[in-house]
Amino acid sequence: MNFDTSKALPSRRALALAGLAAAATIALLGAGPGASSAMAAKCAKANATIDEATAAQLKRSVVCLINDKRHDRNKRTLDENAKLNRAALHHNRTMLQENCWKHKCPGEPRLEKRIRRTGYFDGASRWAFAQNFGCALTPRGMLNTWMNSAFTRNNLLGSYKDIGAAATKETVPSSPCGGDRVTYTVVFAARSG
Repeated sequence: MNFDTSKALPSRRALALAGLAAAATIALLGAGPGASSAMAAKCAKANATIDEATAAQLKRSVVCLINDKRHDRNKRTLDENAKLNRAALHHNRTMLQENCWKHKCPGEPRLEKRIRRTGYFDGASRWAFAQNFGCALTPRGMLNTWMNSAFTRNNLLGSYKDIGAAATKETVPSSPCGGDRVTYTVVFAARSG
């Protein structure tokens, strides 16, 4: 479990990073026509807040960012899987309905059973799976939070083949997410045999 609890006011480090990002953007503009637009389009809505994008756009962005990070580390690109998307969305809804911020909420089956119910494991003799969840102001904020934890970073960079994700904009006022963050669940899996 990871939560991005950063405040809206930028830190000195964030301002310094923003300055570096601005310099990188200027450098990209000099790289030729379309270079900066191609970079921005790669993971559209990566910096979008709850009011600037749909849940589907935020979900696509977090998957794109994960695959981009995997590419940077010479890991295979994960294929988005509709069955795993359902497992991720189910967990998001359960966490919000139960105001439970755990990998398994009361009355909810273990992750393996939740994935099995989608049919993802049908016909497989071996499988592996993992799950990350949390909330953040933006998809990039969620990725950064996950990358700062050894456990969730290992899941992001693990030897999986498929990914499912959910971004849910509905929030519970008493949750760690508050009213301005998006709840994310990502399910990683692989199957064979």
